[in-house]
Formats: sequence, structure tokens, C-alpha cells
Amino acid sequence: MNLIKDARYGDFRRSKLRTTNTTARHMVRRNEPFYGSNLSGWWVTPELYVVYSYHQEWPLFVFSAPEGLWLENEDRISVTTSKHRSQTRPHAETRLMGRQHLLDFIEWMKSVQPKREGE
Repeated sequence: MNLIKDARYGDFRRSKLRTTNTTARHMVRRNEPFYGSNLSGWWVTPELYVVYSYHQEWPLFVFSAPEGLWLENEDRISVTTSKHRSQTRPHAETRLMGRQHLLDFIEWMKSVQPKREGE
């Protein structure tokens, strides 16, 4: 079983993918699903990996696999979210985007992705 691939679409929060926020960066750099304290990252589509602070309302980083491109939320909301950002920075060049643009991009990518068998 490919745990990472299966966790992309499932509820992995109670699984072995739980990590501390301070070690989450290692998982982000490898694009692995994880769940920390008010911080998570997973593949929302087969081509789009997203790191969220406080659920799906606040994407911090988005990785578009086809382009090999990292997008970063340029908006700021709290000290805690800024800390999440520094804990998960992918150590790659990022392109800045506003929160709403990132949310729109994520939803658009979800809408154009083919459905997996059985969905």
C-alpha cells in the first residue's frame, strides 16, 4: 500500500502522518501528507500539494507539480500563522499570491482534475 498516495484523498489526521510543527518542514520538502497542531499539508489533487494553517481557510504554500512551482500566500493574519509559515517554508523559490487567488486556484485545479476510479 502506498500510504502517501492513499492519504492524499483520505482522512489521514489520525494516522501515522501526525507530526510536530517543528518537523513539518521535512514533510513539506518531500511533499508528504502530514497533520500537525493547526497545520497540515496534503495532495488536494494528484498534481496539487497544499500546506494549510488552520484548516482549508488559510493556504500557506501550494505546490503545482506539473510546473514544479511553489506559490506562497503573501497575506498576513496572525503571529501564529506567520510562525506556521516559517516552520513549513519549502526552501525553494516561491511566487507570491494573495489568499483569495490561492483559494480560487485550488478550487479551479480541483474542478479540472479527472475523478479517480470509484469516486
